[in-house]
Amino acid sequence: MSEVMLVTGANRGIGLELVRQYSKVGWHVHACCRVPENAHALRQLGEASDRIHVHLLDVTNARHLETLAAYLKDEPIDLLFNNAGIYGGDDQSFGDIDINQWQYAFLVNTIAPVKIMEAFIDQVARSNRKIMAVTTSKMGSIEDNGSGGSY
Repeated sequence: MSEVMLVTGANRGIGLELVRQYSKVGWHVHACCRVPENAHALRQLGEASDRIHVHLLDVTNARHLETLAAYLKDEPIDLLFNNAGIYGGDDQSFGDIDINQWQYAFLVNTIAPVKIMEAFIDQVARSNRKIMAVTTSKMGSIEDNGSGGSY
């Protein structure tokens, strides 16, 4: 049986390339994104390969997560890759921050990956590889954030 990956934020950038590369070497990929109907490049990959399955998942939506976890309950997941993330707090400076934007960014980038891991722990535990991964950008780095300056 081939290996299985679930990746969030699969509609562009790193997530889309993970879908492309893992499916190319024979993995079955569950590619998740907020608005599948607008994820044209991802949908094209899915239409060209029976190894790619596109799923609706807004990582902040508990119902989406519950539905997907129930749908995949019998599927061992070798690699769960939390890639979905946002750059929050656009156009803000010290003394002028938008608390709602900060809270939403924290929800997407910090709480949601943990909730996703909780939702799929059994599927990952039943797999051969048993890997859960979380990625970020240099913007999240304390040591190497030369492009920083943003709050």
